[in-house]
Amino acid sequence: MDEEHTMFALKKLIPAVLGAVGTAGLVAVSLAPAGTATASAGPTCQLTVHSNKVLNLEDNGVDDEIFFKLGTSRTPVRQYAQNQRRNNIGSETFQGTIDLKVFERDAGNLTRVDTLNNIPCANTPLEVDDLTDGDGIYRVRWSVS
Repeated sequence: MDEEHTMFALKKLIPAVLGAVGTAGLVAVSLAPAGTATASAGPTCQLTVHSNKVLNLEDNGVDDEIFFKLGTSRTPVRQYAQNQRRNNIGSETFQGTIDLKVFERDAGNLTRVDTLNNIPCANTPLEVDDLTDGDGIYRVRWSVS
C-alpha cells in the first residue's frame, strides 16, 4: 500500500474508533501500559459512634453543646446535661484511617475536647474511651466494621 492509500485508510479508521470508544476511552487505552490492572483502593470501613455520655460538664453545671467530627463529616450539635447519654451519634465510611474528634460549643466559643487519631480501617469491636480536655469528660462508645 502506498502512502496516499495509508493516509486515506487512517482518515476513515480514526473517526470509527472515536465513535466506538469516545475520546476519553481512546486516551485511556493509549495511556495504559499493556498488561496492567487498576490498583485496588483498599478495604472500605465504617466508623460508628454508638453513644456519648457526659461524665463531667465542660460548663460547670450548665448544659454542654457537643458535636463530633468523624473524618470530615460533622454531626449535629446536641445538648447534654450531667450524666446524660445519647445514642446513635453518627457514622462515616472511610478507607485507610480516620480521626474522631469531640467539640464543645458555647456562645461562639468552640473547644476541641479530644481526638482519637488515625483509627485504622480494621474490624474493631465496641471500644469505650473517655475523651477529655481536663474539664469536660465524655464517655464515647464506638466501633469500626
